Amino acid sequence: MKAYLMHPGRDFDTGQKFPPNAKALTQDLELTTLLNAMAGGDSFLLEVAHRALMCGVTDPETITYRQQILRDCLSQPAVVRAIYDITVQAIGEERRIWWGIGSRYPSAILNRAVNAMNIFVAALKRLRDLADSHASGFRSEGFTRFFGMIEAELDDDYFALVAGHLKQLKFRDGVLVSARPGEGNAGTGYLLRRPRPTRRGLAGLVPIPDHSAYTLTVSDRDEAGARALAELSDQGINHVANALAQSADHILSFFRLLRTELAFYIGALNAHERLAAQGEQVCFPEPLPPAEAAFSAAGLYDPCLALSVTTGVVGSDVSTDGKPRADHRRQPGREIHVPAQRRPGPADDAVRYVRGRHRAASQRLPGPVHPLQARRRRHHDQRQTGRGAGQDERCHRAHNAGVDVAVQRVVRVHQRARRLTDRPPDRPRPARRRHPGVLCHPPL
Repeated sequence: MKAYLMHPGRDFDTGQKFPPNAKALTQDLELTTLLNAMAGGDSFLLEVAHRALMCGVTDPETITYRQQILRDCLSQPAVVRAIYDITVQAIGEERRIWWGIGSRYPSAILNRAVNAMNIFVAALKRLRDLADSHASGFRSEGFTRFFGMIEAELDDDYFALVAGHLKQLKFRDGVLVSARPGEGNAGTGYLLRRPRPTRRGLAGLVPIPDHSAYTLTVSDRDEAGARALAELSDQGINHVANALAQSADHILSFFRLLRTELAFYIGALNAHERLAAQGEQVCFPEPLPPAEAAFSAAGLYDPCLALSVTTGVVGSDVSTDGKPRADHRRQPGREIHVPAQRRPGPADDAVRYVRGRHRAASQRLPGPVHPLQARRRRHHDQRQTGRGAGQDERCHRAHNAGVDVAVQRVVRVHQRARRLTDRPPDRPRPARRRHPGVLCHPPL
């Protein structure tokens, strides 16, 4: 049983590595804000969303496949969340099963596998009930195949067969094992047999001794005999315990994979609810092959910025028409040209604000200067010129702290483009030594 909710023909790879620019891309696009909105305080959702965004796909078919599934999730959010809760509950209950001290013995392995299978069968029954009730409300290829698999594989005959086997594996009437003598007259070929049919009616209530086979009764105080009898029983149920444990592991892997693939869509539902609460619009873009140079959007905005501010953001209209440069229009009468490699966003006003915030030194009107301060002013201007634009930008960091989020983002991108780094707080700037020189004007 496979979920196939992230890819049409394969499982979601949770062990794939992040691209080399994952850290810089997360910082540049402020993806931490979006990931926190998708996670909603759940560390597992945060991990899956981060991996799914960083290890994205460029295949238009896969993107369309996920978009169709997400449409169903938006139309049936309660059902999708119920399926996710079933997987989380099943995995959590299986994890709380206590192994015990003798976990390496076949009897302990069989006992734990039986308990795990009872938990999984109950969870699978709830999945089957959801499929019977709500499968008709899903239209995507992924969910249609998923619910069809649930209805085909998990029918009533399957549940009846599993329940019968689990009831027999509790061995309430004892363990029936066959063996044959081997070398040195030692027992070999231990094989578990089906239990004898139980007697019904009054015959089942009255114990009647069976003299059709030789019987050896172990005393209650015979610890060595009880230990030897337990070893014989473990050899008989060893293969059955391994088979049932592997079956439980297979069902557990199915629940884990279903939880992982649903976690991405649960995160998308959380982000959609946050954006809808702020009045922002969402859409499903039409993906094109990477070879086609075409990109157009209306009302495009940065979701990370929208999740960071309380007021609404202004969208942008972008149209490339197959050209290498994009015509980016914010409002009538204000046009700027943005390269196609740069992600258009609502930070154009912030760029103008940052550029117009500092006037050139030649445009500043000098005030009255005392003769004793003339040399100090000249040396100060020389130091400012020697520092360069990078150090001058860091000098204004205290002033930049009060600027809004969009302006700060533009400033950080500008600093990274010029290869400037912030000084750690534990390493203050060393004080500059000022050497006294000859004054241009002697003291009066």
